[in-house]
Amino acid sequence: MMARFLPRRLLPAAPLPLCSGVWLLVLILALAGGPGCGSLRLGGDDQEVQELHLLVAPGALPSLASPRPTGLVVRVFASSRVRAKGLPIRAGTLEIMAYDGTIPDAASPARPPAQLWVFPAAKLAALAATSSLGTGYELELPWQGPRPTAGRLVIMARLVPPRTGPAIFTAPSVIPNGLK
Repeated sequence: MMARFLPRRLLPAAPLPLCSGVWLLVLILALAGGPGCGSLRLGGDDQEVQELHLLVAPGALPSLASPRPTGLVVRVFASSRVRAKGLPIRAGTLEIMAYDGTIPDAASPARPPAQLWVFPAAKLAALAATSSLGTGYELELPWQGPRPTAGRLVIMARLVPPRTGPAIFTAPSVIPNGLK
């Protein structure tokens, strides 16, 4: 039956015996749920935040009091390696950092951000929104103090754990500076 659909060069010279050792091993692995079947748990709770994702629109927060934009709007999602959908942030502090101009260089001493917004986990609960991506946080970030002067802004987020441990960072997002 299979010979009708396959070119002659792809057909085996002789049929493979069904009870050969290789076929038996493949059958045993398939029935036992071997490689490729089910999911692999990489440790940690599926509700434990292990990754942060930052969505930034290249725009600015409009203001009724001023004709110029007065801040930014970002959306942050937290996830685990086991569960891709956004998770609620129940502990720690979420910080959004904005740098005027270039991305901070890892080789240089830590440069303070031009602007820092801090959201304790207790305050984030009121800002949570659920969508097809899971639980996320849409944050309005009013710019305080002198306006940035460079042509672009670098926005990053980090989740600082409540106890000792490493902070979780997002990748930097570079957007045009609409606040000049």
